[in-house]
Amino acid sequence: MVDINIVTYSARSLRIAEKYNDFAAYLKDLQREIIKQEAALAARAFIKFTPPIPPGGGMGDTIPAKKQGFIAVDRDIRSIFAPLNATLRGAIDPVYGGMKEFNEWRSKPLRGGKASDVLKAIHSDPIPERAFNKARNLYLKGRKPGTQTRVLGEPGEIRTIHQEQRRTYRGRITRKGGPDAHIAEHPYFAEPRVLDRYIADQQAQVGKTQSGWLKVITAIGTIKLRGDYLRPAQKNLPKHLYLLAGNGTVEYSSNFWGRFTGMAPSSFATIRNPRGNVNGVGDEAATRNQVITYRLN
Repeated sequence: MVDINIVTYSARSLRIAEKYNDFAAYLKDLQREIIKQEAALAARAFIKFTPPIPPGGGMGDTIPAKKQGFIAVDRDIRSIFAPLNATLRGAIDPVYGGMKEFNEWRSKPLRGGKASDVLKAIHSDPIPERAFNKARNLYLKGRKPGTQTRVLGEPGEIRTIHQEQRRTYRGRITRKGGPDAHIAEHPYFAEPRVLDRYIADQQAQVGKTQSGWLKVITAIGTIKLRGDYLRPAQKNLPKHLYLLAGNGTVEYSSNFWGRFTGMAPSSFATIRNPRGNVNGVGDEAATRNQVITYRLN
């Protein structure tokens, strides 16, 4: 038995083969654009579900979420440091305090509802000098000679202590039972302007993890689907995420790529946040599972 190969060379057969090849190329391009779109929308969803989240729930890509992040940063830092004029102990300290600081303390309302009657009387005494002397007699009594209030005047000093507490409590100090007991009992004091400036610098980093997903979206680029250019993933994002994403502190190269094999069931793309999972906030918020459920729906 001899095998016989039959080959057709008709113009019609060639045209059909060309159409099949064209259609295969079209499907490949369409598939690539669909996967790119889904990758961008997944990154967009990661921004939505990554903390900070507004009080009572909501999306992380809103101004209320940013404000909540600012509040959390301020609360954490002020749990470790107090402005020199914010507490009575700092205001009457023999080294750093004085009548000026004492009057600044009295000009502000007492914090919380657990102030003692003695403290309330000192705070409301109509004669400042008498109140100042009474405070020193009461609150400096029994103080060991040579002991001083710890006052920090440099941002670097504040940063060192703050970062140590952040490492201990994985970036979420007050939410995880911090700060350490000895700090909670005797907080550090700081020059008010220096402390305010440091807090503002730290608040400028709110949204750092989210901005990493924005870098992924930017790397994916413009999406063309069925002949139309789409930018669904970049629409209505807060400006502060763009500022964080473009500040040059993180190198970004080839953190988005697509590996395509065969037809749709075996094609995929992998996206990675170049900033990582800062302080594990994504894990704690179960962001990955929320994104999967959101995109499946």
